[in-house]
Amino acid sequence: MSVIGKHIVEEYYNRLPDYAYFTGCSGGGRQGLVLAQRYPNAFDGILAAAPAINLETFIPAAYWPTQVMRELKVYPAPCEIEAFTKAAIQQCDALDGDEDGIISTPESCHFEASRLIGKEFFCDGEQRRFTKEAAMVVEAAWNGVHGQGVGWYGLNKDADLTQSAITTSCNTGNEDCRYDNHNRDLFDPWFRSFAAKDSEFDVGNMNTSTFFSLLSTSIIEFRNAVGADDPDLRAFQVAGGKMISWHGMADTIIPPAGTTAYYQRVLQATNNTIDFYRHFQTPGVGHCVSGAAGLPERALGQLMAWVERGKEPEVLLASKNGSNVSLCLWPKRRVYVGPDPKVVGSFICA
Repeated sequence: MSVIGKHIVEEYYNRLPDYAYFTGCSGGGRQGLVLAQRYPNAFDGILAAAPAINLETFIPAAYWPTQVMRELKVYPAPCEIEAFTKAAIQQCDALDGDEDGIISTPESCHFEASRLIGKEFFCDGEQRRFTKEAAMVVEAAWNGVHGQGVGWYGLNKDADLTQSAITTSCNTGNEDCRYDNHNRDLFDPWFRSFAAKDSEFDVGNMNTSTFFSLLSTSIIEFRNAVGADDPDLRAFQVAGGKMISWHGMADTIIPPAGTTAYYQRVLQATNNTIDFYRHFQTPGVGHCVSGAAGLPERALGQLMAWVERGKEPEVLLASKNGSNVSLCLWPKRRVYVGPDPKVVGSFICA
């Protein structure tokens, strides 16, 4: 793509372009990392947002909450799942000093769904009580999957679990929550075509032992083909490339901890990483969409300034509802110091 694009520019303008950039989110973010890893001379700057780095792992692992529901034969209503999320936000929102409906420091949020078992909550116009089974399903989404020698990260506690992680027949307006309504376009083809290699495989009747076996198979057989998690970016560094990645901390599909873990591995594998690659966590942002917070929509311009003028991005700039936000370079966190949360200077990166 890069070679063809540069050739077209040269044919039309009789000169090569001064710079070439790539930007993408989710699968596009994954492509950006693949370019840096395998084609280090293709682009001068790469912006990789919410990258789907470990397809072979996070796709089957994301099925875990559904597997837990099926084993328990309990399918919580969306309003109960939302009540768990609301309680977690209430508990952990102020950890950064600013109560804004966002969990900015998820690693410091030790709230457990089991604390709510038996307590009352308001749901669909009536008072109900949190159940042990619903708490187990929510914890499966928050904690991720771990067992039989394999595992993967869960979603953060302010992510909307009813969007993808925990869906039932109630999500479609059916009052009878007796079965799940998982993303068949995502999970079924992966388990059938890649993990089980059986077009007739019944994902709905998979037991936990089979689930872990297929998760392990997926990781072992497809990591090298689709993983995009090679931390050795020295060739990209030598080529003079610059890369920015960011990941919404309220992502509902791809656990942001996976991207942070990849960046940590790059830091260990490559000297002077921040001279060419910087990662930012974006609190309150969903999967490639804004949420309680705004997207870093000026990130591409900041990448261009880094490539062309050597202006290193210490923060990414975002805005929502007229308020400007500075997103901190990992591992720093945005901390409220006052006096007014609507003023950029009221926050520092620490």
